Amino acid sequence: MMVEHYATGAMETVDKQETVCANLSGTVDPITIHYLLTALKYFDRMGLKGPVAEDSYKCADYLCRAVTGRWLSEAGGDGDVSE
Repeated sequence: MMVEHYATGAMETVDKQETVCANLSGTVDPITIHYLLTALKYFDRMGLKGPVAEDSYKCADYLCRAVTGRWLSEAGGDGDVSE
């Protein structure tokens, strides 16, 4: 089933996710892969389903979780997500 906001560009989002997963499996822990794939989903649909700012934040939130183990809201509220 093709969903329009996940089917723009040369590849569908799910195909991109499967490629990333295949390339990272065995080298990155599964939960981090999950966070990265979810970030990719929000990045890919940015501006196609809802407000750009909302998908941008969700993408950044999952990337922050993948890198730091924390959600953006846990980073202290000042935007600083460094460890």
